[in-house]
Amino acid sequence: MNELKRNFHPFGGRVGLRVVENKKALEMLLKDDTISEEKLIAYCNLHALPPMYRILIWKILLHILPVHQQSHRFVMQQRKEQFYDLNHALTVMRKINEKSLLHHVYLRAYLLETGEIGIACYHEKWHDLFLVIASSVIKITDDRVDGYWLTVGIYKKISRYFEKNDCEAELYNTFTSVLQKEAAKLHEHLSNIQALTCLPYKKWFLQCYAGTLTADGGLERVWDVVLSGGFSLLPYVAVQILASLERRLLQASSVAAVQDILNETYPEDVGELAACRGIDLWLRYEADVNQT
Repeated sequence: MNELKRNFHPFGGRVGLRVVENKKALEMLLKDDTISEEKLIAYCNLHALPPMYRILIWKILLHILPVHQQSHRFVMQQRKEQFYDLNHALTVMRKINEKSLLHHVYLRAYLLETGEIGIACYHEKWHDLFLVIASSVIKITDDRVDGYWLTVGIYKKISRYFEKNDCEAELYNTFTSVLQKEAAKLHEHLSNIQALTCLPYKKWFLQCYAGTLTADGGLERVWDVVLSGGFSLLPYVAVQILASLERRLLQASSVAAVQDILNETYPEDVGELAACRGIDLWLRYEADVNQT
């Protein structure tokens, strides 16, 4: 990992030159017959993925595609046939039609694939997570097949992480600790008006910012890290979201006023700045931990 960080160091030099060099380093990784997942993970933690390679790399990280290049075409053909078989079956069963919204098509295809679809489609709590992920993925790719398998892969990765790890308290503790260090005045104000525990951090963490950040407003960069396993990033992005809205939040005098501000749709520049600064903050804190 240290060697990779030297190869893909995000600091120093001119930005344009650094971006070109990083892209070339990534392209070298992708030329190998067997792509190193470990090196892709290291790259994603330190750099934004170039848009032209993002979907491919996400599919490898989510094991939608294998690391062996020669198998990619065959595997995606199988994925495509499976998706359209599911669509055909759902149409015959009258579970979807030409007017069905795509994110609902994805959910019903997944229910059919997992054997959970019945005569009636009952709404369950986990469906909300699946649908919000699907809605975000649809805005990232216009390929229906990629969209379905990415949605399924992202949903499984997130849900497995939170089911396996009793991490909600840990993420919240990190969030409040870092907020107190990085924005002490804001932390004190939110605590004084009893808004600190009423922030939508549970939704932010569980959804990994789907439905909160837009595709062009930082979500893709956050997912670059999360899909490579960096769930510990989540509280740092939350801190930077609050920091980007600090002036307005300091003027809020009640929990309701704070919630109104945070429930608004964030402009793309706010989300992108929060994502980038959150990652920088995360890397700094992670480096400090590794040095102790």
